[in-house]
Amino acid sequence: MELINCACDELASYYRKLPGNKERAAEQLWMDRLASLPQKIYPEPLICSDKRPQGTKQSAWDFVKNPTTAPDEHETVIFEDPVVLLTRKDDHNPFFQLSNTVNAWIMIKALEWDITRTRVIHLDGGFVMPYDDLQKNMLGPKFEIIDGATLIGKRVHFRGDVLLPPIERLGPIMECLGIDEPCHDSELVRTFRAESLLAFNVTPEVERELGVTRIRPMYVTVITRRPYAGRELQRLWLNEDEVMRNMRKDYKDLNVQFRSIDYVNLTLHEQMTTTIESDMIVSMHGAGLVNVLWTRPMTTVVEIFPKKRLRYGYRNICQHVGCDWHEFRGGEDIGKKRNPNSKNKRIPYAEWKDYFHPLFQKTYGAFEEQQAVLRGEAS
Repeated sequence: MELINCACDELASYYRKLPGNKERAAEQLWMDRLASLPQKIYPEPLICSDKRPQGTKQSAWDFVKNPTTAPDEHETVIFEDPVVLLTRKDDHNPFFQLSNTVNAWIMIKALEWDITRTRVIHLDGGFVMPYDDLQKNMLGPKFEIIDGATLIGKRVHFRGDVLLPPIERLGPIMECLGIDEPCHDSELVRTFRAESLLAFNVTPEVERELGVTRIRPMYVTVITRRPYAGRELQRLWLNEDEVMRNMRKDYKDLNVQFRSIDYVNLTLHEQMTTTIESDMIVSMHGAGLVNVLWTRPMTTVVEIFPKKRLRYGYRNICQHVGCDWHEFRGGEDIGKKRNPNSKNKRIPYAEWKDYFHPLFQKTYGAFEEQQAVLRGEAS
């Protein structure tokens, strides 16, 4: 998808002269998307050509020669304020967009930018998603995010500073994804969590009210995965409704509420508060689990994996913020494709109950002790 024909002569020429990817990687903070040809399966590449009109030393779109008017019929759009340029590969995936946001946030902190002046531009062909609000509130809260599609056919002049943060596949959120690379706690991620919640008016007092200081039932939240907006998802829990019915029946005499919630239908603020008030979170391995970032310390998290899927990004986020993470690989993997990431899951209830009940008992015991104090019943 060709969004913009941008003339970045020096950048494109320089990287093309480097002998190979190793040399390019040693000198860049971001992948060379601005010197790439776009592909249909990826929304983020642009065409950034180093070709010049014959007999000239500068691009026909040279901003020194033509600072405010284009040499053709194209409209010129000028940005005076600092700009954060984000290109999203997996625009629909909140895990990758969390990574994108954290990378840009770190760079803004390092540069000591005033985020009340920054503008965020999605320079890609992606779609609007709830995690766009996180990028807006953390990177440029005073302005709406600019959709790259609105710049098609226009000549864009950045007169102020421009930040191209490391692409979403790099950075602290993407580190330590293998089983043998536990990351443990992270002050960086905890700070990002705290500032993100404050950006959505979720103060420490609101956190305590949601999770600790009010009389309420214990919440067991299943982050459900279902097809949405025409998208067919992988890794579905095929008998989730059956398991939920049985759990509600077995634990009906306790002060507990089991709920299946499709986070796709929630605003980011609602995702935050729903997660904070949850005492247990259960989910198939999938992007919705990125919301464990908002959990309270020691929240019990159960991640259901296809048997051979080895990817530990959500475990690592749990380690960063202090929740109690567990993995379940039992049940039956369903699906004809050989890729383990594609498998759906069917779990016999008896097998699930054997695994789930000890974790539930431990969590419920701690919850009831806390509630007894609030009710004035503690011994």
